[in-house]
Amino acid sequence: MSLKQFKLAEFSEIGSSHNGKFPRLMLCPYCKTFVSGGYTDKHFIPINNATTFFTLAQKCAFCDGIFVATYVVKNKATTFLSSFPVIKDECYVDHILASCSPRFADLYKQANTCYTNKQFDLAAMGFRSALECLVKDFAIGFLNISKDEVIKKSLFDAIAEYLKDAELVKSADVVRMLGNDYTHYQRKYTDHDIETLKDYMDILCALLKYKIKALNPPVQSSR
Repeated sequence: MSLKQFKLAEFSEIGSSHNGKFPRLMLCPYCKTFVSGGYTDKHFIPINNATTFFTLAQKCAFCDGIFVATYVVKNKATTFLSSFPVIKDECYVDHILASCSPRFADLYKQANTCYTNKQFDLAAMGFRSALECLVKDFAIGFLNISKDEVIKKSLFDAIAEYLKDAELVKSADVVRMLGNDYTHYQRKYTDHDIETLKDYMDILCALLKYKIKALNPPVQSSR
């Protein structure tokens, strides 16, 4: 489940005397709408002096569906456990990028599944692999560079030679460098996590989508 499907909320928001915050579920599992507002029920189950389980029932203001999230509070730290119904992430790849590089689309979805399951090392490597397929297929399909030439390029060189635009190059380099970093025994860029990598992957995808559209306008002047 994506980290962006939660927000840190004060326990006081649900009428609890517990101190601190908990990751409140903000996505309705029925209609996939982001929700805010009240709750319908809560229940705390003390296990011992250090551990408490609790459930929070919420009602979606859009579809009226009721869903339940379960948590554990251990040594004052709160962790989300699960929801009912379970929220299934649906990863969407824009059809323009999927048409440009079907293998990119497949790898991106696999990487996103790892990201959703908090397998961040595998996710980072997957996004990096997806990036290479996208850049090279873009060069072959839209810049008319021969496949034999493209496949021999390192990702570093392919980004510089085929993307060219500063915004594209900088975004791609973030994904490349952080993705490579996750493959190493000792990481170099420990100040930047998977969220940074994924954000720049999404930025690159958005920029390249518009680049492809600009290269293929629906009507063209004869000049």
